[in-house]
Amino acid sequence: MNDQEHDTAFRELVRAMREAQKKYFRTRDTAELEKSKKLEREVDRALRAPAPDPRQGVLPLLPAPPQPPRGRAPVSRADLDLDRKLQWTFDNLERRAL
Repeated sequence: MNDQEHDTAFRELVRAMREAQKKYFRTRDTAELEKSKKLEREVDRALRAPAPDPRQGVLPLLPAPPQPPRGRAPVSRADLDLDRKLQWTFDNLERRAL
């Protein structure tokens, strides 16, 4: 589906949704309300979907972005050893300065 076909299909969907809304507000019929809501959900779904890529002709499939880890970050043994060495060095430099 190219851009023009995509735009035309979306416009027709919105046009049908607006007609259903107008008909519901004229008649207050629950069947028309359900039809209107269904079309609104379809329009919302179309708005959330990414636009087609004209270079590919179809929607590209993208992997989900990685989620950051929750809670504390894992600390390696080497990081702990480095922290101890730096603290020891800092303590010794402080003592020498006094």
